[in-house]
Amino acid sequence: MGLLQAGLNKFSPMTHGIKFLNPLQAMCYAHCFFRAFWSIPVIIYAFLPQIALINYCPIFPKVSDPWFSLYAFLFLASHGKDFLDHALAGSVFKNWWNSRRMWLILGCSSYPFCILDWFLTSIGMSTFEFNVTSKVSDSELRKRYEKGVFEFGVESPLLLMISVAATVNLFAFLFGVKKVLMDNEMFEELFVQLFIAGFGVVNSWPIYEGMVLRSDKGKMPTKITLKSICIALVICLAFSSAF
Repeated sequence: MGLLQAGLNKFSPMTHGIKFLNPLQAMCYAHCFFRAFWSIPVIIYAFLPQIALINYCPIFPKVSDPWFSLYAFLFLASHGKDFLDHALAGSVFKNWWNSRRMWLILGCSSYPFCILDWFLTSIGMSTFEFNVTSKVSDSELRKRYEKGVFEFGVESPLLLMISVAATVNLFAFLFGVKKVLMDNEMFEELFVQLFIAGFGVVNSWPIYEGMVLRSDKGKMPTKITLKSICIALVICLAFSSAF
């Protein structure tokens, strides 16, 4: 929230800052200040291809289409570049993979809430309260923290959105697999959407663990799990009937 406020005031790096910094430095600052807006493409890719997949509606080029190579190149290049950065910094594969997951989690939770909070503050309405608390207050939590286990133990609206996104991706992937098994000719048309949903499922594995498999205090609250499943079903059924 603080970074977004700094980026959208009169001292923004893209306006005021460009007078004192070279363009590359200004872009680096802007990358930090405006990162909340990453939530827009993340949310679109978390829901739109999946909803289209549930309705068996292709929105990407076929595998045999020359344009498919562009999508494949952009995906591999972006993730490959990020992996190379982590490798050169001495990071291990697990750290890189968790950073990918956190990027998607932030895009569906704190980033959109940040934009909403900034908007409410800008028009003079009351905003969300945020209290900084210790994240390693007991021995069990500290052990999970040191092992790199995701913590979902507190009931929060932030967890609801990521749980809904994870559930929608799972439903869409299962629907897509069913359609491809029933009609092999649809594989080329639905491959990209099926891949995106599958990629979302793989990245959401810690969320599924927290919702279903875990029994420790860091698991997903039961209310959040039930609400997310119900909301995901409503989204899938509503958009399915709309098509």
